[in-house]
Amino acid sequence: MPQPPRARSVLTTSMVARRVSFALLTGAFTLGISALAQGEPFSITAITLSVLLGGVTLLTQVLIDFEKALAGVDQAFEDRFSRASESARLLDAVGASAVDGPLVTELLERAARLGPAVPPLLKDVGETEIVRASRFLGQLVTGEAVYEDGEDRDWLLSLTRNARLSIDATSTTTVDGRGPSFAEGFWSSDLGNRYLQAQSNAVVRRNVEIRRLFIVTDPEEFNGRLFASIAESQEKAGIKILSLPRERVPSTLRPSLIDFILFDQVLSYEVIPAPSSSPAPEFLNTRLIQRPEHVAERRACFETLWNLALDLRNG
Repeated sequence: MPQPPRARSVLTTSMVARRVSFALLTGAFTLGISALAQGEPFSITAITLSVLLGGVTLLTQVLIDFEKALAGVDQAFEDRFSRASESARLLDAVGASAVDGPLVTELLERAARLGPAVPPLLKDVGETEIVRASRFLGQLVTGEAVYEDGEDRDWLLSLTRNARLSIDATSTTTVDGRGPSFAEGFWSSDLGNRYLQAQSNAVVRRNVEIRRLFIVTDPEEFNGRLFASIAESQEKAGIKILSLPRERVPSTLRPSLIDFILFDQVLSYEVIPAPSSSPAPEFLNTRLIQRPEHVAERRACFETLWNLALDLRNG
């Protein structure tokens, strides 16, 4: 544990006193030995020799202490230089990465503002969010599937707001509805409205092509007034929509058919429902998968279903 300044100054004074005392004792011992050897007490030769040897002893101790201090300074400089080199390497790596450099700099600057006086709760929350973001980026870089327990809100909106090319989505009553109908389901919720608005902005501002395939167990769902309202809001947002009764889904695809959304044909956003007797859907987890072979399978599945689907206006 580092000692306070007062303790360090007392320690330094004590060390100097010991070294001077040791030098004086060495000189006195030398004087005594010389006197005995020459048979003359306190001769000029004896005094000169004792002063010389005491001075050499003191100088040697000072040089040793100086060398130790210099070694400590060198080590501290080396540690700082190493840290500076590592920081420079990381900054260079950030500058060469696909991530916007100023965003990383902004994160570091704001993290640095969490000083020692910040309440522990805020510190812990900040660290938790940094760890979560770090883990998320690490999983994306390595191509791992990223999981979120239950229903997700942030990923869906973030991906939609950043899509540049296309969004291909399925919508089933299992996830987006309530029971066998879309009534009072996802498309009537706050998240559903925000998602629809984000899609409209993607179409208008970035010319993103969006296709949505509504899949239901009961084909009569497509004839209801509520579904007509949902379809109309989707079309007004610039989304191309088709309908598909589940009975038209090939038997080979039915076991693995879940709600999924392909963003820019490079990432699959998937919602896994949990088994439940409640008419309201419950969710096991939400996952993001970017493995090329998995995305390719989802793309092929979507195109197959899209080609089998019906135009809502033509039945």
